[in-house]
Amino acid sequence: MVLSVLVAMILTPALCATLLKPLKKGEHHGQKGFFAWFNQMFNRNAERYEKGVAKILHRSLRWIVIYVLLLGGMVFLFLRLPTSFLPLEDRGMFTTSVQLPSGSTQQQTLKVVEQIEKYYFTHEKDNIMSVFATVGSGPGGNGQNVARMFIRLKDWSERDSKTGTSFAIIERATKAFNKIKEARVIASSPPAISGLGSSAGFDMELQDHAGAGHDALMAARNQLLALAAENPELTRVRHNGLDDSPQLQIDIDQRKAQALGVAYRRY
Repeated sequence: MVLSVLVAMILTPALCATLLKPLKKGEHHGQKGFFAWFNQMFNRNAERYEKGVAKILHRSLRWIVIYVLLLGGMVFLFLRLPTSFLPLEDRGMFTTSVQLPSGSTQQQTLKVVEQIEKYYFTHEKDNIMSVFATVGSGPGGNGQNVARMFIRLKDWSERDSKTGTSFAIIERATKAFNKIKEARVIASSPPAISGLGSSAGFDMELQDHAGAGHDALMAARNQLLALAAENPELTRVRHNGLDDSPQLQIDIDQRKAQALGVAYRRY
């Protein structure tokens, strides 16, 4: 602010004295060249603007109706625009997450993965190029009961424009995977831009502000998932995480262990 004041008081007057030249009485700038043309065009457009405003004021009702129609058209087009930040598109690949109940072995998970691979290469052989699976890691965490699969599709020119899109393939796969009772299998499209999450859609976070505890939080989560699944506008609703797995807690009496000569180590 101080710098602006100093510039206005010191530099601006000197600049004005350099640029602005005194005129004799009756003289005008811009009588020749570019400035003459500019002044003529400016005055001409100013006169047109004044005449246009005068016509509008004389027919105000007509122009009010036109304004209302334009405003209504803007509202209509605004409501028709997609509400999402970025529209979904066929990116030539999608993912499939697999999660078995807690305590499931790696062999059981691998069996489900092989079943899914067989489905893709059998029912979607005209659209699928390759399937890559990682057993032991998934979007929600690591464990023997989770897996994640990356399905790469053939080029767009080799697929049908309606039945060969990634969205159509995911819809058919979802219906087929619902028959797999031993695992929860969800096929999902990637986000429109890489880095905006692991899949398209939106996320919600549930927080225990009341301090009700883990069991109450899990019950609220399950209730929220059930309500979301009843909404016809939502598909493939799931929680982003692993289910609770049974754990053992061992308390060792150090004195008795030393007396019995039992060696142990803390990790």
